Amino acid sequence: MRINTFVAVMLLCAGCSAQQSAPTYTGLLKIDAGTEYAALDVPSTIGGACEGWNTVEIRKPGMPGTGMTDVVCWKREGDNITLSDRTGSQRKSGPANIWSD
Repeated sequence: MRINTFVAVMLLCAGCSAQQSAPTYTGLLKIDAGTEYAALDVPSTIGGACEGWNTVEIRKPGMPGTGMTDVVCWKREGDNITLSDRTGSQRKSGPANIWSD
């Protein structure tokens, strides 16, 4: 009986996971009425020109964790936020103060 109880507890715990909080961000940039970029304080996994940069989530406004995160990355360069794609061919910079918190 003790083994069955142990197995049952282990099976129940296998489905458990620690609650993860939403990633932090340094700001939001509204693109249009239906799209915003969220500069997340999370390392990018895109690779290439994004190696060592952070993740950008392209999402619907006010809906964290629901968008795409494998398209562009970001980093702060002085007073600017620079966005890039994996190849670096779409690299663009703009003032950090246009990103809101």
